[in-house]
Amino acid sequence: MRAARESFFAHGYARASIDAIAAAARMSKQTIYEFFPGKTELFDAVVRATIARGRETVGSVDIDRSDPAGTLRRFAMRLFDRFVEAENLGLFRANIVATRELPELAADLHAQRLAANEPLGRFVEALAADGVLRPCDPMRAGIRLGGLVAEGSRYFLGSTPPRGAARKALVEANVALFLHGYRALADTAAHPHEFAKPAIEGRAALRLSEARIAALLDAATAEFLARGYVGAGLDRIARAAGVSKTTIHRQFVSKEGLFRYIVLSKIHQIGTAIVTAAESLQVEEAVAALARSLLDAHLIPEMIAFHHLMIEEADHFPDLTRRLYEAQIAAALHALQSVLVAHGWPAPGDAAARAFHTLATFGVRYLTAAQFPDAAQRDVLSAEAARIFLFGLARPSEG
Repeated sequence: MRAARESFFAHGYARASIDAIAAAARMSKQTIYEFFPGKTELFDAVVRATIARGRETVGSVDIDRSDPAGTLRRFAMRLFDRFVEAENLGLFRANIVATRELPELAADLHAQRLAANEPLGRFVEALAADGVLRPCDPMRAGIRLGGLVAEGSRYFLGSTPPRGAARKALVEANVALFLHGYRALADTAAHPHEFAKPAIEGRAALRLSEARIAALLDAATAEFLARGYVGAGLDRIARAAGVSKTTIHRQFVSKEGLFRYIVLSKIHQIGTAIVTAAESLQVEEAVAALARSLLDAHLIPEMIAFHHLMIEEADHFPDLTRRLYEAQIAAALHALQSVLVAHGWPAPGDAAARAFHTLATFGVRYLTAAQFPDAAQRDVLSAEAARIFLFGLARPSEG
C-alpha cells in the first residue's frame, strides 16, 4: 500500500504501473493481484486509506471563543500547511482522476472533504451565536475560508507555495478578509494582452481548410478531456477529425505539441475574456454580477473537465498549468479594477483579485461535485461572495 500510494501520488493514476509498484514493494505482480484484481482496485484502496488517515489532521479546531481571529488563524495555518503537502496535492489529483475513472469513489471523496469542514462550521456557528459574525450558513462559510486560504486551485495548478513569513502573511490577510466580510454578511498580475493566441506554422496547416483545422482541434480537445493526456490517442483523434495521423505529426510534431497548442489556445481565451457589469449598478450589485459571470464560466462542463485535465498534469506541464491560473486571475483583475475604480474604490492588486476569484468560483468546491448550483443558488452565492469581498476589503469598525 505504501509503495502504491507513493507511485500514484508521485506519477498519477495513468502513469503509475503495477510493475513499478511491485518493484518498489519488493514483491511480484502476482502477489499484488492476489489482493487486488487490477490497478483500479488498488488505486481505490490507496485513496480511501489515505483520506481516512488524514481526516483528523486539520479537521479539529482549537476553539477559543474569546479570540475568534486567533482561532481561525491557527486553524487556517494548519490547513495551509497540510494543504500544500505533496501527499495532499497528490490525493486531490487522484480525486480528479476518480471523477473520470471511478465516479463512486469520487463521490465518496467529495463527501468526506465536505464532512471535514464540520468542526470549522460548528465554530463559525458559535461565532454567529456570539454576535461576532452575522448569521450565515456555517458549512458554506467553512468551505469559503478553506478556499480563500488555499487560493482556490492555484497550488493544484503548480504555483510554488509561499514559506515562512510570506505564508503567514497570506493566511492572516485572508482570515482578516473572511472575518470582516462575514461580519457584514446577511443570511441570505498580468494583463489580458499577455496571453497571446498560439500560432499554427506547420506545413500541414497550409493544406487544411480552417474548417478541417477546427475539426482537428475539436476532436483533440474532446479526446484529451475524456481520456487525459496519457490515455489520449492520436489514432482516435485522426479518425474523429477525418485527417491522417501523418498530418497531425507534420503540424504539431507529437501528441505533446498538439496538447500544448490546445492548452495555450484555452489560456488565450480565458486571459483575454472581457467581463463587464452594467454601469447603472451599485458597487455591490456590480461586483455580484462579476462574481456570477466568473462562476458561470467556471461551471461550464468543458471548463470543469479542463481543470481536471490540467490539475492531473500539473507536474508534467507546470508552465502551462501555472499560466492557466494566471490567465484566470488576469481576467478577474481586469474586470474587478474596471468596476471598483468606476465606483470610486482603489484599484485592487493581484492578491485581491485572487481572493475575489476564489470567492466567486467557490475555490475548488465544484471541481469534484456531482451537482452544480441552479440559477437561484448562483445568484445567492454571487451576492454573498461580493459582500464578503467588499466588506472584507473595507475593514469596517467592530461596531
